[in-house]
Amino acid sequence: MKYCLLMNSMDIKFIIPEFFFLFSVFFLIFFLLSFSVSKIYKYPLFINVSIWLSILNFIFLFFLYLNNLNIKKILFNNIFTICYGISYLKGIVILFTILSLIVTISYLKKEQINDFEYVVLLIFVTFGILLLISSNDAILTYLSIELQSLSLFVLVTFKKNTIYSTEAGIKYFILGSLASILLLFGISLLYFTFGTINFQELAILLIYDLTFDFYSFLLIISFLFIFLGIAFKLNIAPLHMWLPDIYEGSPASVTLYMAVVPKISFFFILIKFLFLTFTGLFYEVQNILIFLSILSVIIGSFMGLRQKKLKRLFAYSTINHVGFLLLAIASGTKEGIQSFIIYLFIYMVMSLSVWVILISLRSKKKNILSIFLTDYSSLFHINPIFAFIFSIILLSMAGIPPLLGFWAKFLIFVSTINSSIYIGSVCVILISAISAFYYLRLVKLLYFNNKFNLLLISYLQVSKENSLILSSCFIFIFINMIYPNFLLIFANKILFSFI
Repeated sequence: MKYCLLMNSMDIKFIIPEFFFLFSVFFLIFFLLSFSVSKIYKYPLFINVSIWLSILNFIFLFFLYLNNLNIKKILFNNIFTICYGISYLKGIVILFTILSLIVTISYLKKEQINDFEYVVLLIFVTFGILLLISSNDAILTYLSIELQSLSLFVLVTFKKNTIYSTEAGIKYFILGSLASILLLFGISLLYFTFGTINFQELAILLIYDLTFDFYSFLLIISFLFIFLGIAFKLNIAPLHMWLPDIYEGSPASVTLYMAVVPKISFFFILIKFLFLTFTGLFYEVQNILIFLSILSVIIGSFMGLRQKKLKRLFAYSTINHVGFLLLAIASGTKEGIQSFIIYLFIYMVMSLSVWVILISLRSKKKNILSIFLTDYSSLFHINPIFAFIFSIILLSMAGIPPLLGFWAKFLIFVSTINSSIYIGSVCVILISAISAFYYLRLVKLLYFNNKFNLLLISYLQVSKENSLILSSCFIFIFINMIYPNFLLIFANKILFSFI
């Protein structure tokens, strides 16, 4: 395949958002570097300035993507895609990135992290996610994944005053490098077999050229390697072992971002591989997807029961939710993908809410975050509103009716049962009842523990920004619980834009 990346004016005008974002990032870096090392200005700290400039940059970018909603194009020799659904997904990524940055402000101030490089790295992660969503070529996919992975490696180790952060960064770097090797080997094998790594061209070849047994074998092997690389990034069991340690050792603001934003791009590329590129292989690997979804729910449920630290608990909770999302994909139907989109968006909102609460509750005496489950004992007696919102979000994550999390899981089970995945649906339903226990246990600690927690009796005031974001997430959950039509329409628009 010959790659011709000469940009004509017709192609360039469709990627104005990416060009604007890239140039604004370079301008931001130049501005921060110029003044932060200036002796005249007494080496000022620009962390807050860099955050607010980045937020302003993302707001402009958000509106630029809204302007591209009605455009459907494949650019630069079929390696870059723009359509309604992709622009919508990019808008969601930017929105949650802005919210994550706002939450980060108070956290960095209290943790005394004053390096503006933190914000620059987070911007590069986001840029990698945006490129990954638009990628229509394996090389661009790999480079996008590496851009966000390398930046995350550094962000995980950003808390220099604790050895846990360094340990988490080393683990993430070593295991992430292994995942990248698997992904790159799968891509290389794919190119060796078919002579192209463009998704659109591969989809055409795989329709007509699956008659050769040798090629079919190489295709399956290359797909498995690519799937393993993506499964690691999505922390699908059994490739999940790194996640609890990374969540525990990373700065809480980095954990918030990792838990909420990157998954949307990796799930999107997985769906693109399964339903648009390797379409003929889906029913060959459907049982594997069902098995991995059940395994993820089992590990997320049973291992979560043993956890005493909140970060590790929500790491296993993430694995549990990934199992549900994978089960929705395994249904292989439009209803399944629609339920997947709804569940993913609801999960992102609930996860953002949980991490805002974790970051906001900080001891006034020791100026540290609450780490253990018991640190939240009797929170209701200290801050009833916070405890109420926290408990509603936890019950929604557990899938207690009639909360929003229940309806999201219900839609997944309807789609899987309609696809005749009876055993998988029953297994996940039974196991998810077990996972509800650790959510209910935490709710019990919030309300019914008789002993007041001395750590939380006096805590620092929650910032106005965090309170506003948490209230907005709670209102979103409450309104869509009563009137879920917005989510159904939203999922349908994204789904049918790819058909």
